[in-house]
Amino acid sequence: MIVNFTAPSDGAVTVTSLKFKRTGISADADVLDLYLHDGLNRLYQGGSLSSNYATFNAPSGIFTVAAGTTKSIALKVDLNQNTSAGKTMGFELTEVKTSNSAAVNGTLPVGGNLMTTASVTDMGYANTTHGNVPTSAQTVNPGEKEFEAYKLGIQANDQDLQLEYLKLTLLGSVNVDDIQNIKLTVSGTTLASGTIDANRELIFDLTASPYAKGQNKMLSVRGDVVKGSTRNFRFSVEYSSDLVIKDKNYGVYIIPIDVGTADSTWAALKSSSSTYVYTINEGSLAISLDTSSPTENVASGATNVKLGTWKFEATGEDVKVKTLEVAVTTTAGDGLDNGK
Repeated sequence: MIVNFTAPSDGAVTVTSLKFKRTGISADADVLDLYLHDGLNRLYQGGSLSSNYATFNAPSGIFTVAAGTTKSIALKVDLNQNTSAGKTMGFELTEVKTSNSAAVNGTLPVGGNLMTTASVTDMGYANTTHGNVPTSAQTVNPGEKEFEAYKLGIQANDQDLQLEYLKLTLLGSVNVDDIQNIKLTVSGTTLASGTIDANRELIFDLTASPYAKGQNKMLSVRGDVVKGSTRNFRFSVEYSSDLVIKDKNYGVYIIPIDVGTADSTWAALKSSSSTYVYTINEGSLAISLDTSSPTENVASGATNVKLGTWKFEATGEDVKVKTLEVAVTTTAGDGLDNGK
């Protein structure tokens, strides 16, 4: 269900708690997980239902509605794959709390549509293989271009599937700008580009041009390691809702789990992901003759003559040069004075 929240023109309102009640002829166990979304942005993952109710609490605020604006918040659920057909399920918003004790206008509860569950034998499903990148503790040199930082395998079964959204979380001690020019690729073809935000999240939004697939594909995340010496990192898909996949035939979204395993929960798959990290090596200093360095002869007796120009390029971290030694080759050991 989607609920609109409107703030008055005289000030913003921060919502800290929402309570929903499950309605219809169904059971709490039919729901695996619940989420609050602002568009594609997941605001909160709420866990399971208890006695028909789900409460989302965040003292610092679940979301804020700017003064004079309206924000549409969606309640989404993951249905248990064993839920039988013919059950009915709906939700209604029963309670709203705010951080600034703002009055909540409107008649509660606010109810959504009552929906009926269906069951088919050939619903598409995705076998998801975490790339386990790296498979052991590894290092990467600062300055390396198009470094493969993560892989994720997706195998489509029974129906063609399409990938619409992927969110990765950056773990480790690196800063968010240590890895730049990041892109999502398949077999060398770029699907989308992304930037790590302040929340250490890397989002690839493909909703405008979903990637359709009917077979096993390996997604690769590559980027430039521009700095970050001695720091470490790895990427992870933290929640099932961070991977949005649709069954193209039935037009419904599926949970990316491996239904062929004994434990087909997302947590079981996530636990198999790598816990190793990449450590960025110490920085380096490359010295080369600059293209502007002079090559012509100089006149005898000339002063303040430029003899050479060298380029010093630091990679990975700032490098301080304390001493320079210049060797000069001359005839009879003379001819140059007052070097600087």
